[in-house]
Amino acid sequence: MKDLRTGAVERLDDEQAPGYDTGRQPAISADGRYVVFAASRSEGSSEHDQHARVYRVDRRTGTAVRLSQAPDPGRWRSVTNLSISADGTRVGLGRPGAGRHLGRPARVRPPPAVINRVLAS
Repeated sequence: MKDLRTGAVERLDDEQAPGYDTGRQPAISADGRYVVFAASRSEGSSEHDQHARVYRVDRRTGTAVRLSQAPDPGRWRSVTNLSISADGTRVGLGRPGAGRHLGRPARVRPPPAVINRVLAS
C-alpha cells in the first residue's frame, strides 16, 4: 500500500495463514484504517487449494481478521467484488455462480449474492 502524500510504502501481511501468499482485490475504508483482501495460495504451492480467504487488516493495530468461513471439502470457492464500508465495519463480497465454463453460452443469472458481515468493533 502506498501513501500518495508521503510516498511511504506499507506491506500488509496476514501472518495467521502461512502459505496464503497471493492477495487480490484489495478495498480500503474511506478513512484508510482498514483494508480487506482475498488471499489464496499461489499456483506453485504444494497445497494449492483454490479456496480464497477474505481478511480485514486494521492498519492501526496490524491485526488481521479472517472474515470468510472454510468451504465445504471438495468445493471450489472464490470471491469477487470486495467492498468495505466507510468506517470499516461492514464488508460486501460476491461469490460467482458454479458451472460456468469457457466455450458454453452463458445463461442469464441473477448477480452474485452479496454478503454483508457486521464485524465486532
